[in-house]
Amino acid sequence: MERASGLSNAPASTRRFHMGSSSAWLISKILAAQLSNAKRNLETVRERMREMPPDEVRQVREIIRPVHDKALDAENANLFTRGRLRRAAEKTAVERSALLKQAAPWLEDTRIPVTYGEVNTFSANADKTTMVHVLMPYERRIAELETRLAKAKESEAGNVRRGTEPEHNPVKNRKDFKAAFNVTLNKNLEKANTDPERKTPQTRR
Repeated sequence: MERASGLSNAPASTRRFHMGSSSAWLISKILAAQLSNAKRNLETVRERMREMPPDEVRQVREIIRPVHDKALDAENANLFTRGRLRRAAEKTAVERSALLKQAAPWLEDTRIPVTYGEVNTFSANADKTTMVHVLMPYERRIAELETRLAKAKESEAGNVRRGTEPEHNPVKNRKDFKAAFNVTLNKNLEKANTDPERKTPQTRR
C-alpha cells in the first residue's frame, strides 16, 4: 500500500532535499529561540546588577576597604601623625593586594595604591572590570549562538538554492514520472515514423 505522503512518492534526491531543508529550518528555529533566551538572561542580570552589585564586586570592595579607610585617615591626619598612618596604610595595602590577587584573578593589576585619591580610582576601576567579568559568560554565550545561527541560516539557504536549481528531467512523484515517460515515448515514436532515413527492419525468414 502506498503512503499518502507526497515525499514517499518522491525520488531519493528530492526526499533528501526536503529532509535536509526541514532539518536546517528546525535547527535555525531552535538556535533563534536559544539566542532570544540568552539575551533576556543577560538583560535580567544587568538589571539585578543595577539594583545590587554581584557577589564578586562586593568581595573586591571588602578587600580594598581597609586600605581605603587607612588612606583616608592618613589624608585627614595632621603633620605629626600622617607619616605613621601612611606607613600603616602601606602595610595594609601589601597584605590586601596579595589577597586580592588570589580572590580576583581577572584583575590585571591587583596592587592597591596608598593615597586616598588613588585608592578611590583603583576601586572604581576594579568594580568595572569585575562587572565585565561577571557578564562575560552571558555575552560569550550570545556571541556563540549568533555564530551558530548565522551558519545554520547559510546552510538553510544553501539547501533551498540546491533544491530549486533546475535538474535534468526532474521527477517529483510517480505521476510526473509516468507523464514524462509518455511524452518522451510519443516523441520518439513520432520521430521514428517521420524519419526519411529510417530503415524498415527485415522480417526474419
